[in-house]
Amino acid sequence: MAYGNLVDRAGDPYTVGWRSPVTIDEELSALDSHLRRLKIEYEIYFSNPAKRPPTDVEWKVLSLLRKFSDGGRMSFSQRFRYNEIAATLCHL
Repeated sequence: MAYGNLVDRAGDPYTVGWRSPVTIDEELSALDSHLRRLKIEYEIYFSNPAKRPPTDVEWKVLSLLRKFSDGGRMSFSQRFRYNEIAATLCHL
């Protein structure tokens, strides 16, 4: 739950505090976990129990990919990790 700069920590609705700055590595980890979740949700969607495609997770993944597409703020290792994640999305 987010209200301005207030966010819940670790998904706990009872622990609310000020948002600490998120590093690029943390955002790349979030992108990787969202990508894994997207893959799982597409497998569920195509096996037919879900009635709608996972567009919300796909939107999160694509927005994070667009955010880092220029690569200007990233180090070499972060750029390598980003390219690896982007290549994984192409193979979904």
